[in-house]
Amino acid sequence: MAHNTVLYSYPELQKYLHFKEGDKILDLGSGKQGYFTFWAAQKVGKQGKVWSVDKADVAVSNIDSLSKLYNYSNVKALKADIEELSGLPFEQGSMDTILLVNVLTELKRQNALLAEVRNLLKQNGSLLIMDWADNSFPQAPKSLLSKEQVKNWLKDNYYLVKSDWKPGPYHYALLATKY
Repeated sequence: MAHNTVLYSYPELQKYLHFKEGDKILDLGSGKQGYFTFWAAQKVGKQGKVWSVDKADVAVSNIDSLSKLYNYSNVKALKADIEELSGLPFEQGSMDTILLVNVLTELKRQNALLAEVRNLLKQNGSLLIMDWADNSFPQAPKSLLSKEQVKNWLKDNYYLVKSDWKPGPYHYALLATKY
């Protein structure tokens, strides 16, 4: 399965995200294509696990179909509203990395979500936030969250921002760890 996009560079992401064989990854708001779900699944190998979470039936169904089609036995799609994470079947401190890609801008409770996500991460676990920095791209939302606002929320929720970069022409990326 190819992982190419005009929006961001996977080789650039690999400079910052260091998945290991056997890691547990949670992709929140994965969408119907699961670009980051399947990319992460390749990196964590058969011993690892990637959960793709989305509130849309079509997204969950499509991820399930793609997992079967491309033999990704380490991918599991779940239907859930990510603004209500308390209903997810994960133990506290069970995830190595959580991905929030093109999601935070669309939520109502961003700061609260970051606090809830923190509970799911292992100590020193990583949180990747990639969101829109420029709304000139046709699918970009009209209203954007500034990178500085997100950094403040991360700080308020006891994350340490380890990396801050521009993964493509329309996005910013922040890699933070739970401390």
